[in-house]
Amino acid sequence: MADGECLQPTPKAVKWLGFHFETNHGTWTHYANRLALAQATFNRIKRLSSPGGRLTPYSTQRMAKAIIIPTLLYGGEFLNPSATMRHKMEVLLNRVKQSITNYFYSTNTNVLSAEACIMPVDLYLEQIRDMAAI
Repeated sequence: MADGECLQPTPKAVKWLGFHFETNHGTWTHYANRLALAQATFNRIKRLSSPGGRLTPYSTQRMAKAIIIPTLLYGGEFLNPSATMRHKMEVLLNRVKQSITNYFYSTNTNVLSAEACIMPVDLYLEQIRDMAAI
């Protein structure tokens, strides 16, 4: 080792083309980062669509479909999220649905999905994999 050089430990995951690859071939880091990005996006959209704000529920739904869902499910063609991560993703999508419909938190999630026109995470992942297989 020469003067002034410092050895740095390797990171837990390597980012390549937006995918976070772990040494143990897990997907936790990738989907945790995707979930954080989608949550941040949802918070920004929520600020715009507050009562008396500029976005209508229809516009909020379109922004959710155009921005939040693709951000959340990026890499779903190749990487399969764990059951715990799928649950966390579903919780975020339920919050998005509640924001779109302005329903109570205790409303059935099937009703929220139908009214907000947003499918559950498992159906989106299945649809993505089917389209990738074509």
